[in-house]
Amino acid sequence: MLGLKHPNIVKIEGYGADGLVKKPSGREIKKLVYIMLEHVSGGLLFDLCQTLGGMGEDAGRFFLTQLLDVIAYM
Repeated sequence: MLGLKHPNIVKIEGYGADGLVKKPSGREIKKLVYIMLEHVSGGLLFDLCQTLGGMGEDAGRFFLTQLLDVIAYM
């Protein structure tokens, strides 16, 4: 994943297996596996579909073309 360079693929900024979460109660959860991704504004495609419902043929074609381009690249 680190080697993938494409405008439609979110970049991995870092990863590890030493993550730590501190709960408000004071409890700690250690040794969590994590992946840090670049920030992407605009939200998720899933959320957009939930908000808009059907998005029409033109929008569907737009997103499908982007997905197929990424799959071909990979």
